[in-house]
Parts: sequence; structure tokens; C-alpha cells
Amino acid sequence: MWFFPRSAALRGRTLVPTRIVALCLVSLLAVACAPPLQQGGVIVLPGATERLLLAMRMGYIGMGDAKPPAAVRVVALDEDRIDGTAATGRVGDVRLENQSIAAVVAQIGGPDGGMLVDLARKTDGHVDELASVATIVAGARVRYETLKTGTDDATRAAFALVTGHPEGHPDIVVSTRYDVAPELDAVLVHTSISVQGTLPGPIAIGDVMSFPTRPAWASAGGFAAAYKGSGGYALKPLVDTESTPASSFVNEPSELATRLGLVPQAVSEGTFVYSRMVAPLDRPDSLALASALAAGDGQELGEVELEVVPDVVRRGGAVPGGTFILADATAPERKLELFHSNALRAGDHVTAKVPAGSYRVTYESGGFRSPGSASVRIVRKQLASVRIAVVPATLASPPRTPLPPETLPPPQ
Repeated sequence: MWFFPRSAALRGRTLVPTRIVALCLVSLLAVACAPPLQQGGVIVLPGATERLLLAMRMGYIGMGDAKPPAAVRVVALDEDRIDGTAATGRVGDVRLENQSIAAVVAQIGGPDGGMLVDLARKTDGHVDELASVATIVAGARVRYETLKTGTDDATRAAFALVTGHPEGHPDIVVSTRYDVAPELDAVLVHTSISVQGTLPGPIAIGDVMSFPTRPAWASAGGFAAAYKGSGGYALKPLVDTESTPASSFVNEPSELATRLGLVPQAVSEGTFVYSRMVAPLDRPDSLALASALAAGDGQELGEVELEVVPDVVRRGGAVPGGTFILADATAPERKLELFHSNALRAGDHVTAKVPAGSYRVTYESGGFRSPGSASVRIVRKQLASVRIAVVPATLASPPRTPLPPETLPPPQ
């Protein structure tokens, strides 16, 4: 099923070689239900098997071209901080990054200790717009007391592991691990809740995503997204939708924050693992959001390279920035939009990740638009190119010509 604003999220699976699955499962099944262990600098949390399966499902282990492992380091200089007016990371915090994104987890000791406080893409023009993502367990914010970092040999991910308790609940131990993998443009967040005793009833589990100033919200049953400044963010729980229906998610947006998570879960003595994805979007548009959610559901994306061809009158000139519209070829009412603010000349290209499928592409901008559409088929892990003719809006639709006299209906 497609994603469009205010609709359900994409679903899919990624196949992984059986040999890799077997090898990694054998190495982690023994510790999947054990308490946290220290093994050569790698922290193994309860739910390690679930994390590995999720990594495989999302396609960042053994898939595609080999990329350098993700990295983790303590912020030692101002140059290590992420740029942006919303950036609050400081010296002593922990920075996680791959080739595409960078994230900062606040050091223990402050009011935001252990929280994800900064997140941005590393391409030009992208800055941190996010205030924080705070974990909520049993209706209370988790206060973390320890922080450890490491790298995961199985997934080549870098991580920060924080452990603490929800305020007012000393019998609940919460361990949250932030993973940045080499081939995923998102932070995977895995929270393990261990109950030491018996709770009187189900407990609520989720996150609060906050911004320093009001963003534009887009949301549906299974995710929340916010468009802010030059980009946007998506927060999506990653659960088995066959056992947890979409109605199990709650979304309560306010002007500056939204709470998203599961309805109260019956967590008694034992451990419960809750995983989700926080993704900085390429752009503040529905195509970027659809692509992030598709990746979160295990789909491999394709890419499209878009070029506008100005009309002959403006040959050599520029077409104002505008919107590429990708409509589903089989259901034209389903549309994804790609915003591009810069002017375009013949030969300029705009490249974007797109969920696989067949599309009809048009372009609209201030005073210009395409008189027709161009067809493109997006195949996973491949690049497709399409050229779109653009003319002044007054010429986009042919003028109506009166019917010849002999075809006019007879007067009544």
C-alpha cells in the first residue's frame, strides 16, 4: 500500500542470504534473553536477536555495495557539533554518524541526558531542526543514569546505550540503544523494558518528538512526521503489524511536540523490546517521507533523475523552482510531491529516492508547468531518468477551438 499524507504506511520485506541469517542467529540466540553483557566493547542487550532480525529486514546487513562502518565518538570540539539553530549538543555528548546522517545523544547528568537531541543529514543545506526525542515508559519520561558506546560486529552499526528508570518507577529498568548503521538514513532506537517485580497493569510505551518552534505536522495511525525548515523528520514504531494493529498507535500532536507509541502493553515480570526509527528527511515533502517510511518497512528504493526542458521561447533561460509531481500510473489520484526551490536550466538534474513503481511525472512552478506528463518506471536499486517539457502556464493547455459549423448541434 502506498503512503500519502494522512494515509497508511508502506509495507515490505527485504530478502537476506540464508547463510548470513543462520550465522548471525547462532551467534546471538544465546544472549537474546540474557541481562546486558559486556563483550569486547560490544554491549549485548536483551532483544539482540530482535535487533538483528530488524537489521536484516531493513536491508543494511549484507546488502548492496560495501560501505564503511558507522562511527561513534565523544564530541570534543565545537567542530564536532551539528549545525543548526536547534542544535543543543555540546562537548562531552556522543556523536553517531554514517556517510549520510549524524546524530547526537546527550551526556548523562543534565535534564536531557541520554536523549537523542540532534539529528541532521550531512548534505549541504541540512541543519538540525529537532529539539529532542524523549522515551516515555509507564507514562513518565525515562531518566538515564549510565551511557556506554560501541560498534556492532554483526551489523557494522555504531551505537550508544543508555540505562535508567522512568520517573517514579524504580522497579522498571529501561535500556535504550541508538543504532546508526552504514546503509540506513535513520537512527534505529531499541528500548528494552525489564520489570523487576509485578506491575498492577499494562504500561504505556512511546516517545515524545519535540521542536523548538512550531513545525508542520503530517501523521497517520503508524507514524508521525514534521516538516521544519530545510527538511523534516519521521518517527515510526517498528513492530510486527500482524500482532499489533495500526489502531494500537497513539498520536497526540501539539504545536511543538507529538507523542507516538503503543497503547498500554501488558508487561509483567520479564522483558519487552520496543523498536522504532527516527529519520531525517531529504526534503520537507511527501516523496521524502514516503521513501523514509518505505525504507523503514524493509523496501529497497530506486532513484529517479529528473530534468526539465524549458520551452523554445526561454531556451537558455531558467525555470523557477517548483514541484515535481509523481502520480501512480495505475491510480493517478495517488501522488507524491518533490519540492525543489532552486531555478532549473536545461541540463540541470534533480535526483531523489523513490519507492519502486510506475509513475506519471509533471512539473509545476510560478508561471510554468508541463503541458503533459512523462512516464517513468522505478526499479529497486536502479537509477531511472526522465525529461519533462515545461512551458509558460498560459501555454500548458491548448486553447479551446470552436467546432466547425457542420459539427454543431442543430438549434432547438
